[in-house]
Amino acid sequence: MAVVLYLSDLETLSWLAGAGSFATAVPSLTIAVLLARTPPPRDPTPGQRTGFSDFAGPAVFELTTFAIRLRDRAFAALQGAAKGVAMLWCLVGLMILVGKSEQFTAGEGLKSTLLLALLIMVGLSVAEAIEAADGRDVLVVDTGGLTVVDKRHCRLDRDNLLPRNQSFSIRWDELESIRLVADPEGGAHSLIVTFEDFDHGVKRASKHNFPERGGSGSYVVGRLLLGTAVEERTALLTPLRTALTRYGRGKLQG
Repeated sequence: MAVVLYLSDLETLSWLAGAGSFATAVPSLTIAVLLARTPPPRDPTPGQRTGFSDFAGPAVFELTTFAIRLRDRAFAALQGAAKGVAMLWCLVGLMILVGKSEQFTAGEGLKSTLLLALLIMVGLSVAEAIEAADGRDVLVVDTGGLTVVDKRHCRLDRDNLLPRNQSFSIRWDELESIRLVADPEGGAHSLIVTFEDFDHGVKRASKHNFPERGGSGSYVVGRLLLGTAVEERTALLTPLRTALTRYGRGKLQG
């Protein structure tokens, strides 16, 4: 695409930053949609129940939904694009200061600048979208303990940049107590556990990136996100408490 600009250097560079932001908005949203896609939920296997049930088998609860994952990843992707725009403006300012802006606004230099801006913004959008989900999507409560299942298709371990399934299980005998607490800022209810052995809890938290809550070895192992369907999602709290009471061996508090 040939672009002919009859503007000053500063106006030209401003146009580059604006065009790069617009060019990245649509790809960012597309990337977020693709990353958030998950297969349609399957019916529980025999013996499993969801929602209000008699808990003849494991109780299964969706901690997140497709709509929530899509929203979070789309927002994160746009944040990544915004960071790319900020980086581009920093580059613009630097080139103006050193008087080298002409090398980036004419001929092959212009093409290289546009390509670099696009790569930066798309790359940051993808990274932010992947990082937006923690993989704690489904909670299973049964006689053995708690299991949190990672439903993500795109997984990335922030430490070694390799795919990693974040699913995990915690036995009841590992725990001292369990609490289900509304987040102070709203929008979710957190499942908070305290381990019987403090050092063991520290190791589990380090391995699975459990956020600490309230000190004393208490950690958030899952969050029931409410999204926009607040009433429908809040209705899951009653069967969740019932399941934790039935299977939790008296460890549920509050």
